[in-house]
Amino acid sequence: MNEAYKELLIQQTDKTPQVVAIILVAATFVQALCAVLVHPLFFVGVLVSGILAYVLGFRRITTEYEFTYMDKELRIDRIYNRSKRKHMEDLDLNKMEILAKNDSDKIKSYENRQCTNTNYSTNEDNTETLKNYTMYYDGKRRIMFSFDEEMIECIRRIAPMKVENFK
Repeated sequence: MNEAYKELLIQQTDKTPQVVAIILVAATFVQALCAVLVHPLFFVGVLVSGILAYVLGFRRITTEYEFTYMDKELRIDRIYNRSKRKHMEDLDLNKMEILAKNDSDKIKSYENRQCTNTNYSTNEDNTETLKNYTMYYDGKRRIMFSFDEEMIECIRRIAPMKVENFK
């Protein structure tokens, strides 16, 4: 049995949904006040801004990513508010070109490529347990991750030449 299995759950620290929710709740409150004091037609605005606050803000207050590595595949799921799970993609690690830390010299030679960017990282600088990595995948994509050392070791076992060794 030559299979490896590893799961990693990270929380993305993006404050945009929280700010949008606060602004829309404030707009809802102001429109409700106007509906009571000025004209009942403002209740339409209350309804619209309340629905927008729910859809744009409260449904995505916390965003987590779950990375599951198994047998040369990396499965990525996005979890909203610790309850709604959405499968994002499966990455075949045989198509990976390079995986290195963001500040690595090896990764700088790839920066001039025209690639689509995907961000699955925490949006923070390196912490004690999680480090930020960049993967160039299939010649067309640049994918940013936040991995711990155990996940990097699992990937390094199957593609040692593609994962930068920086111990």
